[in-house]
Amino acid sequence: MCLLLLFINPNPRPGQYRLIVASNRDEFYGRPSKAAHWWESHPDILSGTDQEKGKEGGTWLGMHKCGKMGFLLNVTEKDKSQDAKGRGSLVTDFLTGDATVDEYLKSVALQARDYDPFQLLLLENSTLGWNCSYFHKLHHTDPVSLEPGSYCVCNSRDPAKPWKKAEHALSSFREVVDEYNSSQHRAALISCLLNILRDDTSQLPDPNFESCQSKHGIMDMLAQERLSAIFVKLPVYGTRTHTLILVDLRMYCRIIWINEVPLVDDDIMHVNVKQGNISVCGPAI
Repeated sequence: MCLLLLFINPNPRPGQYRLIVASNRDEFYGRPSKAAHWWESHPDILSGTDQEKGKEGGTWLGMHKCGKMGFLLNVTEKDKSQDAKGRGSLVTDFLTGDATVDEYLKSVALQARDYDPFQLLLLENSTLGWNCSYFHKLHHTDPVSLEPGSYCVCNSRDPAKPWKKAEHALSSFREVVDEYNSSQHRAALISCLLNILRDDTSQLPDPNFESCQSKHGIMDMLAQERLSAIFVKLPVYGTRTHTLILVDLRMYCRIIWINEVPLVDDDIMHVNVKQGNISVCGPAI
C-alpha cells in the first residue's frame, strides 16, 4: 500500500512552487533497503534503493538533477510470478537512460508482461513545463499524458474505482496546496503535507477497497481497517518512508525524506529525518 500525491502548477506565479509531491512508501519492515542517497555510480541521481536479494538497486522513487523523476507503485496482487523481473528497475533504467518520458513509457508498455502488476509515473522538465505521463499495467496499453493539476495514485487495481483513502488524501492535498503554495508559507506547507501522510484514520467502509483486499487474500477486518488508512501501521508491515518534493520557479528543489522505523514496541515509532536541497538543472520557463 503506497500513495502518491502530485501537483503540477499550470501557471506558477512568483513565489509559488511549480511542482509539489507528497508520497508514502508502505512495505514490510524486514525488507532491506538503503535510505535516500546520491548514487556512487551516477552522482546526479538521488533515491533510496532496494536491497532485497535479486532486486538490489531498484527503487520506488528517484530523481536526476536534469529534472527527471520516477515514481513506482505496485498493484494489489495475491500471487506473484516467480519469473517476473524486479519492478524497481523501471525507475532506475529511466533515470540512467537518455529516453524521454514518452519514449520510455512506450517501451515499458511493450514489455509490461515481464513484470508483476505495477503503475509507473514519470516526469521530466522541458521548455514548456513538466512533461508527465502515467502507465497502469492492468488498464493501459499506451501511456496516459497528465495535464497540469492535482493527482493521487495508490495501489488500486482499477484507476476508475479509486479507494476512499486516495479520495480523502487528494481532497486534503488540494486544500493545502490552494492555501499554502508559496515559499513564504513553506513551513506550513510542509507541516500540512506531513499531516496528510500521517493520517491513520480508517477509511472503511469502502466497498472498492474491501472487495479488492478480500479477493487477494486479506480477510482480517483489523488488517483491512489499518490498510484502509493513508498511514498504515501493522505489526510487520506499514508506512516506512514519507517523501516531500518542492520545486520552485528557479528549478530549485527541496527534498525531505522521513523514515519511520518501528522499534520493539509496536506502539512506538522512531523517526529519522533526512532533509536536503538540490538544484535541479533543466530548461528555464
